[in-house]
Amino acid sequence: MRNMKLLFTALLTLSISIMSIVPAYAEAGAIDEQEQTEQQPSLISSAQMYTGIPQKLEVKGFSGSVQWVSENTDIAMVDADGTVHPLKSGATDIRAVLSDELTLTCHVDIQDTILSLNTTDLGSVYTGETKTLQAIMKPEADIQWSSSNPAVATVNHGTVTANAAGTAIIYASANGKTVQCSITVKDKTISVDRGEATLYEGSSLQLHASGEPAGTITWRSDDPTIASVDASGNVMAKAPGTVSIRAELNGKTAVVQITVKAIQVSLDKTSITLYLGYKDKLNVSYEPSGTPSWSSEDSKIVSVDQNGTLTPVSVGQTIARVKVNGKTAEAKVVVKQPFVKFPSKTKTLYKGETYKPAITYGPNQGTAKWSSSKKSVAKVNSKGQITAVKKGTAYITVKINGKSAKQKITVKNAITLKKPQITSVKKASRASLKITWKKVSGANKYYLYRSTTKKGKKTKVATVKGTTYTHKYIAGRRYYYHVKAASTNKYKYKTSGYSASKYGKSADTMTVSTPYINQVQGGAVQGCEGASLLMALKAKGYTNMGYRDFLNGMPTSKNNPREGFIYSMFSNNPTNQVHWIDTPALAAYGKKFGKVEDISGASISKLKYEINRNRPVVVYVTAMFNTPQWKKYSYGSIPKNLHVVTLVGYNGRTGKYKINDPYFGVLWINKGQFESVYNSMKKAVVVR
Repeated sequence: MRNMKLLFTALLTLSISIMSIVPAYAEAGAIDEQEQTEQQPSLISSAQMYTGIPQKLEVKGFSGSVQWVSENTDIAMVDADGTVHPLKSGATDIRAVLSDELTLTCHVDIQDTILSLNTTDLGSVYTGETKTLQAIMKPEADIQWSSSNPAVATVNHGTVTANAAGTAIIYASANGKTVQCSITVKDKTISVDRGEATLYEGSSLQLHASGEPAGTITWRSDDPTIASVDASGNVMAKAPGTVSIRAELNGKTAVVQITVKAIQVSLDKTSITLYLGYKDKLNVSYEPSGTPSWSSEDSKIVSVDQNGTLTPVSVGQTIARVKVNGKTAEAKVVVKQPFVKFPSKTKTLYKGETYKPAITYGPNQGTAKWSSSKKSVAKVNSKGQITAVKKGTAYITVKINGKSAKQKITVKNAITLKKPQITSVKKASRASLKITWKKVSGANKYYLYRSTTKKGKKTKVATVKGTTYTHKYIAGRRYYYHVKAASTNKYKYKTSGYSASKYGKSADTMTVSTPYINQVQGGAVQGCEGASLLMALKAKGYTNMGYRDFLNGMPTSKNNPREGFIYSMFSNNPTNQVHWIDTPALAAYGKKFGKVEDISGASISKLKYEINRNRPVVVYVTAMFNTPQWKKYSYGSIPKNLHVVTLVGYNGRTGKYKINDPYFGVLWINKGQFESVYNSMKKAVVVR
């Protein structure tokens, strides 16, 4: 039935076509003299197409509306504008219906569109290498190439370049189709079976290297004079040092650090003394491991076994040698008779003295046995210590290793040193006395004594190595001096008796040369602290500053004298308050100029100590050393009649103290008066 329909359709179409053509030709014949200017409609009769690639058909010579029809829409479909969409391989007709009377037909042969690569996996490729991909394609078209990971691999017209280790996908696209190929990029590598090695000169080491991609490995040494390497990687150590051995493949290098050491052979002794009848041993140290071989240059003098044990044969001298790994070490061997010897044939000792002789003996082994021919004169213990008992002569004997020796010991009584003679006692600076005496033979030290009367109780002053001594800082003192001669060798010498006495008296006073400053001259009716400190600083040469400028620089405080001067240095107002600065703040100000220290709490002896060393002391007392009038203030208690002066000296005989009083002048104050007032406060600042 379907075939009959197709036949009917074909006949109908043919009939319509003939009917359309006949009038046209008749008309043409009727107007054959008129030039035909219109072109007949036409359509290509056949076309080759590929699946997935649209292709447009066009009716030429016709400007009217066209209806497009596909005979088999499973194979190809056609759009209203004549664009054919091939769907699968096969053949079909595409018709262009121009009118009821005219239809044009194009036979379309459709083949599958083809795009493929010669491989889907390039496998492993090494960095720097290239591979070529070939594309098989129907129909012909421009291929678009791309990489999923350009850092690993790039592609240009099918040529793939490996850039870095990793994986990538190479894509080829054309005619709406895309195909891909995978690639794995590997780094070129080379490695050696070790990174470092230590060899001894003359030894060898086979190195093994491997790498990717495979190829010929090249070996070389940075310094063949230390270690060379052949083409197969065999290293030969030549001289001590460090060198790099390099293996190279495909532009890559692996390095082995080779340290070459010298073969070491050494003995624990370079010379050794043996004694007949006594063996000894040499010890050998060596690198690398090996087997020592021992020998004696003259086996008639000494023989040596393979353990290094030496056996003396006769008196003489020869060489013992050991050889390891081709290297030799040697030691001189001297063979002697056994002996024992004292350092001297005789020795003089003094009663009570002890002595241990440093005997020498060989061989250096065995136990010494000691004895005395007369223990009542000189005795000896098991360790060889000899003690002189009484005046006389004895022989000390020592026996060791079958040999013996003697030493004659003469014991004498101690010698009493002569009494020294004092030649002078003279005054020295800073209220001191210099005592001088004559040297006594045998004495290497002297004991110096003093007494207040010629035959009074003697007090030791000093132990002196020489023959002179300065008895310092004794202002106002009168002494008798006595000297004894002595020696550190108490057994040989006895200390002498006292020398004849020698009298001396020191200067009465100890003073510090200090300029005087009157506090009122600067208008500072309350400036005693500043004036006293400035006098002390000038005495030590620390400043030449003017008095008023010095006062203006002093620290001040509203109500804390430990931080600065409270109230006014230039006024008595307020009259119910003490205008003053305490020692911590005063000392801190003084330190800006020189070595100044707050020594509050110092004893009277400490004050004299500072004066003895030429250091003036600023002391806190009362006006004219009157009884302190204590009063309690917010910061503590202080005498209302507080005054500050500079202590510049004292008289050792009378006990008086010399002061520079910035208000009342230079004064000598009685001992009791000064010490009583000072001790009530014990506030002082020293300038050193």
